[in-house]
Amino acid sequence: MPNQSLTIDNREAGWMSSEERLKLKEELLNERRELTNKHNEELAVLKQRHADELAKLSDSEKNEIQQRQSIELQDLMDNQAAEMKRISDDLARLKIPFSRRLRKIFNSALRYLSSPANVITLVFFVFLTAAVILPLIRMISNSLIVPSSMEARGLNEEFETELKKGDFTFLYWPYLLFNKTVPGFSKQYFWVPLRNSVLMSLIACVIAVGAGGIMAFLVTRTNLPFKKFFQQFLSSHTSCHLGHWPFSGLISLKTRT
Repeated sequence: MPNQSLTIDNREAGWMSSEERLKLKEELLNERRELTNKHNEELAVLKQRHADELAKLSDSEKNEIQQRQSIELQDLMDNQAAEMKRISDDLARLKIPFSRRLRKIFNSALRYLSSPANVITLVFFVFLTAAVILPLIRMISNSLIVPSSMEARGLNEEFETELKKGDFTFLYWPYLLFNKTVPGFSKQYFWVPLRNSVLMSLIACVIAVGAGGIMAFLVTRTNLPFKKFFQQFLSSHTSCHLGHWPFSGLISLKTRT
């Protein structure tokens, strides 16, 4: 017999935790599998009993008995369908409503934005995306498309291809990186700018580490105005970038000794 205690209403489902939902869902699925096997056995037994009854009757008596058997079989199938519908309804009630999911996401976003450090992180992420990531993606995508018919003719003459405007190609990259047609082209337009960019990144990293160390000292050892704000900023950014360095604790150890 099905476990009627598993039947739930919308109110009960609304107060359930995720773990309780998963546990009850597993129990309902197991019950559905057991009911399916039980229903198949009941149908097989009933059909066999009907066949045995018909085998003992004459042709004139079979019509009336077959009608009674059809009604009996239909009643059994209706009862089985009602049991399966109860389990399907319970499984449907366990699904979290879309409005509740939206409310949960909204509350999580509010909790995240309640911290100044998280707000600063989000602002920097948006700025980084708009100023660096999107232009970089656009630059790479443009470098893989032939922009004009004049460019297509130049590539066709250089690499003996049959490109036309709007075609996809990787030929701009070897032309930029290893150009042997124009002396010094690759060095002037790629390798030297790349070297300068790496140097600037290293210099900026050194300055950032130095500035972070000075700010850490000022926050921990002085009465700096807006001290709490800078402390939040440093804890969310400087420490997360320096936390994996093997000597990241030396600054704090020196300032506290």
